[in-house]
Amino acid sequence: MSNNSGYNLESFMTPTRAAAVYAAQEGSLYLPGGIIPLEMVPAGSTSLQVPVLGKAGSAEVDSAASAFGSDDFTSTALTDTAVTIPVVLYGRRTILRDVGGVSPTSVGRQLGNAVAQKFDEAVTALYRGFTSNTAVTGSGTSNALSVNDMIDAAQTLRANEVMGQLTAILHPYQVGNLIKEINTDAYAGSTVQNNAMQSGFVGTLNGIRIYQSAFVTETADTDKLFEGLMFGDDAMRIAMQRNVDIEAGRRPEAVGWDLVASLHAGVGIVDQSRGIQIKSTGKTVEV
Repeated sequence: MSNNSGYNLESFMTPTRAAAVYAAQEGSLYLPGGIIPLEMVPAGSTSLQVPVLGKAGSAEVDSAASAFGSDDFTSTALTDTAVTIPVVLYGRRTILRDVGGVSPTSVGRQLGNAVAQKFDEAVTALYRGFTSNTAVTGSGTSNALSVNDMIDAAQTLRANEVMGQLTAILHPYQVGNLIKEINTDAYAGSTVQNNAMQSGFVGTLNGIRIYQSAFVTETADTDKLFEGLMFGDDAMRIAMQRNVDIEAGRRPEAVGWDLVASLHAGVGIVDQSRGIQIKSTGKTVEV
């Protein structure tokens, strides 16, 4: 590959790909796999099958007085179902011309962010599918979110035997209402108040990890309630075939380079009973 405007393919792609991948991993809540479990989809397949096993029922109890019991334990069949999550191709393309001297790393960051944001939108769009549990609606003024609402949502999941780590993804306006409540005399001097006031982030509340996403949607009715979600392990799963990458090719017709960022991934609900919607207003109340 001949040099073009000071770039050869290696010197062009190395920083551009690094910038795109870094921006996507840093800008996305979900692509790193720390919030929603991520499983790789092997080559040759276009979907992930997640096995879901039913409960085995109550265990039998037998005396340990004799090591040679005469009866076997009863065998119980487990219901086996599968949730299929198809892989989707996300892409964003641009042409970087030689003229102007635009930094390819800056372009890489923008393309990486574009792909990551589209994937995050796809994840938050699933929140409306969690309908097994009755949604918790903000109990504050004009349906603002309160700390008690978070506790109620958590206890609903706990009562349904979701006993592992709980995570909540809320709109920044929902988190803002929580911080405003925490910034009162009732929480004066507490660790949660200090953290909220210093960093503007609630962090962990009542054992719930709280994150914020601008892509949390609003209800379509006149109430305009943001539809956050609290969920436990195995509520959702990410099917990953190839994480964010970027390709480049010389485009002589444009006297520049074709740059395409892509992501091969999908996301789906595994068990909607392990999640509960949290609906509340933002800082502006619709009338």
